[in-house]
Amino acid sequence: MDNDHGEESFLPNEEKKKTEAITAISREFAFKNQCISDFKNNVAMMKWLDNYCGASHENFINDYAENKWLWHEYGPMYEERKADIESRWVNAADSHLKLILQKKLFDLQCLWRAEKVMLPGIEISYDFDFWARDIFNCPVLEPITENEIDLYVKYLFTLTEEIDVVDDIEIEWQNYNMIKTGYDLANADGYYPEWYEFYNSHTGKGVLMQLPNTRGEKEEFYRRLYINRNRELNKEKEEKQERDRDKRPYISVHNRRLMKIFLSSFEDRKTQRLYNAYINRPIELSNYDAFDSGRIQEAVDMLLSANEKISIAGNADWKEGLLNAAHAFECSKIAEAMPVAWEQYMVTIQSGIQFSSDNKYGSIRDLYYTSIVEGRVLNGEPRDVNF
Repeated sequence: MDNDHGEESFLPNEEKKKTEAITAISREFAFKNQCISDFKNNVAMMKWLDNYCGASHENFINDYAENKWLWHEYGPMYEERKADIESRWVNAADSHLKLILQKKLFDLQCLWRAEKVMLPGIEISYDFDFWARDIFNCPVLEPITENEIDLYVKYLFTLTEEIDVVDDIEIEWQNYNMIKTGYDLANADGYYPEWYEFYNSHTGKGVLMQLPNTRGEKEEFYRRLYINRNRELNKEKEEKQERDRDKRPYISVHNRRLMKIFLSSFEDRKTQRLYNAYINRPIELSNYDAFDSGRIQEAVDMLLSANEKISIAGNADWKEGLLNAAHAFECSKIAEAMPVAWEQYMVTIQSGIQFSSDNKYGSIRDLYYTSIVEGRVLNGEPRDVNF
């Protein structure tokens, strides 16, 4: 009884599948018959057939109906897929528009810090960090020009490594101190974006990096007063925290000396042996890198999505050759999509529509602002940033 009941429980689904299959076949049959009928009743189409061998007419009409069914049944899916692929590169190019705007904003920051310009909506240096995270809506920037798009496209074709991720928090496009250090020390102890360097070499804007950081130094003076005052106020609390702090050393599974002591004290000989085998494994067995594997898979997926032939230059390391081919393809597609992304960007600006934003850094800005004005008060000056 149990088996019978179990089989019966699947019947509704099986019946549903059969019904759906029959419906699909009926729909296909009806479509093809209607197509054949429409073809044979179309005087112009039948007359067009007279240009070709009569023995092939019937097969052509039937094959046409068969293929027309396939076009209508699967065409929308491929049409949507094509649109997705095209929009992918426009969306990627749209994010690269941000890089152009970041450079424009950084140049203004250099001028503002040197007290060469006043910018509406910019009161403190952190405002540049704030607007870096909402760059499309930054109120002090002029729209991107067609010449700037052309220059960025040229930049894309100079890249030999992976493209910088525009929204990567590790790359702080308005971090003045880090970028200035990178510029002064030729990237020895800082980060100087390739795009900034490329832009400067073609526009002469590199001179802005030589301007003094007058405003920034004033801000730091006031902030140090505020921080030092707070440190004095909290001195007793910090001393107590230090007295109460657990001063025992940290232990980590990556500390081999401590792990051997731990394992010999608490684990069996097999676990100890396997631990030693693992940490002393041959180099060739530890070459697998999950990050590299992910990059390779992304490169393969990208190349598979291409509707064109892509050459892969010879390379002693096949992985490097594959990544280079994917990188070159990505650069070319983004470069191709940049003008389209720019047109969409300009339409939004000209329409007066605000770009979408999820900037959540206002509270940090408030703390930074407070540290400056309170420092001003401690120095006997007004509680404002008019200095």
